Amino acid sequence: MYEVPTDTIVDSQQFTAQPNTAAPIVAINHGGEVNQYQWVSPRNIALIAGGLVVLVIGAIAMRSTAITTDQVIKVEPLAQPTVKAEEVNKAILERSIEDLNTLIFLTNERLAKDKPALQNERAKEITAWGNKLVTDRNSSCYKSVYQRKCFISIFLKEQIERYKDAYRSRKWEEANKALFQIESARIAWVGSGDLPLDGDATVSAIRNELERRIEVEQQSDNAIAAEMFGGKQQ
Repeated sequence: MYEVPTDTIVDSQQFTAQPNTAAPIVAINHGGEVNQYQWVSPRNIALIAGGLVVLVIGAIAMRSTAITTDQVIKVEPLAQPTVKAEEVNKAILERSIEDLNTLIFLTNERLAKDKPALQNERAKEITAWGNKLVTDRNSSCYKSVYQRKCFISIFLKEQIERYKDAYRSRKWEEANKALFQIESARIAWVGSGDLPLDGDATVSAIRNELERRIEVEQQSDNAIAAEMFGGKQQ
């Protein structure tokens, strides 16, 4: 048989170099080692570029939507119910409103008007009392240039002491009475005027509010009982 010379056997593990050609950048396995340029491919480059774009867009979005710590967050106040003045008394007396919040609002409106009106009426009485004493030649204020205001100042000092003694003794009813007299005397000092007093409407408003409060509490109690015992509301 013909024997092939040993110097003509091509090593299958090596590449035959071709003259005048550039060496390709490819992954070549030399004993289990991977070439350092194996990751360089169009697919990997596209994935890296896409990831960078996503990161940049995400950072911009987070920056634009973030709330800085020094920025004041404003919360709109709860809207208060509004009722025209000419409809207040009618709504109260006719009980045409069942909403508790609106009833409370109407009651507060009535109380805010009646309190100064009551004090004003008392101020008229204090003024009349002071004017009557001015004619008394034996009074200490008769020769005073203040005259009527002199008597009012004496009255105020008495009521101030009465108020102090009452609240220190925790006699709250007496303290409130003294405060009413003090506030009325202050009005008398500067001069009282005519203020409308509508006590009937105020009383009706307070009663309507109270009845509605009781109804709401009963409904709440029934709801709690129904939830606890699995029954129905009464």
